[in-house]
Amino acid sequence: MDSKQSRANKRKGASFETDLEKHFRFELPLSIYQRGTNRLARAGKLDRGDISLKLQTKDGYDVTLIIEAKNAAKFTPSEWVDEAAKEAENYRISLNARDPGYIFPVVIAKRRNKALSKSFVIMELDQFSKLVSMGKKYGDEIEE
Repeated sequence: MDSKQSRANKRKGASFETDLEKHFRFELPLSIYQRGTNRLARAGKLDRGDISLKLQTKDGYDVTLIIEAKNAAKFTPSEWVDEAAKEAENYRISLNARDPGYIFPVVIAKRRNKALSKSFVIMELDQFSKLVSMGKKYGDEIEE
């Protein structure tokens, strides 16, 4: 049974996902070699995240961020990170035998009464280290 509250929460979540997708498509600098942003279809236990953000390093390595978007009143990052990791693995499996390149699970959590750009980006340290080291390894520099 679908209550009014759960429908409202789904609408809030979907709206946040749409806002993130627009942000990635129109606000990120072109220097990150963006290859595509896609909303991912829900798949129950085999869910593959909310958004895939595909990038390419200067050396041509494919990188995909599998984003779990959260617009929730309760802040539970541990649960969210575990969910994002599982969904990134589901994404990898869904590609069958194709080489997916590097896949990183990421949570983006909307902050109450803050602009979208002030949302939190959450990921495990080992995943963050791998992602950041790719830029260093392949000669990319972080600009401010």
